[in-house]
Amino acid sequence: MKKLLIVLLIILAVIITLGAAVYFTDTKLLNNVNAEDINYIEVFSGNSGRRIKITDPEEIEYIVSNLKGATVKKSGISLGNMGYMYDIKFIGDNYQEVYSLILNSSDTVRMDPFFYHSDDYLCFEYIQELENKYIESKSENVTVIDTDRPNADTGNGTPKELAIGDTAPDFTATLVNGGTFRLSDYDNKIVLLNFWATWCGPCVGEMPAFENLKKDNMDDVEIICINCSEDKDTVDKFVRQEGFTFNIGYDTSGKIGAYYPTNGIPYTVVINKGKINMIYVGAYDAGTQYKEYKKAIEECR
Repeated sequence: MKKLLIVLLIILAVIITLGAAVYFTDTKLLNNVNAEDINYIEVFSGNSGRRIKITDPEEIEYIVSNLKGATVKKSGISLGNMGYMYDIKFIGDNYQEVYSLILNSSDTVRMDPFFYHSDDYLCFEYIQELENKYIESKSENVTVIDTDRPNADTGNGTPKELAIGDTAPDFTATLVNGGTFRLSDYDNKIVLLNFWATWCGPCVGEMPAFENLKKDNMDDVEIICINCSEDKDTVDKFVRQEGFTFNIGYDTSGKIGAYYPTNGIPYTVVINKGKINMIYVGAYDAGTQYKEYKKAIEECR
C-alpha cells in the first residue's frame, strides 16, 4: 500500500511539474501569420456591440506587425467575457480564419481558457482609435457588420420565403474566376442576384441578359449568379464554353440557396441598399429579361 501511495505521489508530482511548465511557458502571438496573407481583420467590440471589418492594407500591416511576436505569459483562467475587449479575427483566403484572440487592454490578451499578460505594448488603443475614426468618417476601409442580418455563412437567422422589403440574407460565394463575393460588401450598390443551373433551359436562355448588363458598365450595379448545387467541374465547363464574364459563384453545398428558397429557377432578386426590391421566378428570352432588369435597376435609383 505504501509503495502504491509513493507511486501515486510521484505521478502527481510529475503531472504538477509538467502542468506548471506548460502554464508558465511564454507564448508568441501570431506565429506564422504574415500581413500579406490576411484579406481583412474582423473586430467585435464587447463594449459597444459593434462589429467592423478592416480591409486597408496599411492598417492590417500595423496591427499584424504590432502583435506578431509579442511575448505573453499566462496570468489567469478565463471565465467568460470579462471587461472591455476586442475580439479580433484574422481572415485569410477563402474567408478562412487564420488566427484569433481577444484584446482586453494594452497588456492583456485572452485566448481561452487563459488570460495572458504582455510586457510589450499591444495595439488596444490603436484599435479603439480606428473604431472611432472609421465609424465617424464612414470610411470605405471598414464595413460595419449587421449581426442581426440572416447570414448563410454563419447560419444566423431562419431561412424563409423572401418578400419585397426584406433584408437580403448575407453570404459569401467563391467565384468561378477565383475571387470571392460577399453580398454585404455591395450594400451601397444595386445587386442583381440570380440562382441558376446548367440543366435549366430558361436559366441558360436568359444569361446573355446579364452579360449585356455588365457590358453597360453601370458603376452602381453588381451582378452575381449563384449556381444551384452543381459540382465545380460542371460549372467551370459551362462558363468556359459560353464565355460569360459577369460574376458566377458556386454553391455546391446548397447553403446559400437555402436562405433564398424558391419553387423554381431561374430565381432573380433585385437588391437595393441591402433590401429586396424585386423578385422574379422564371424567365423569358434574354432580350425581354434585359429590358425587365434594366427597368428594375432604374426604379432603384
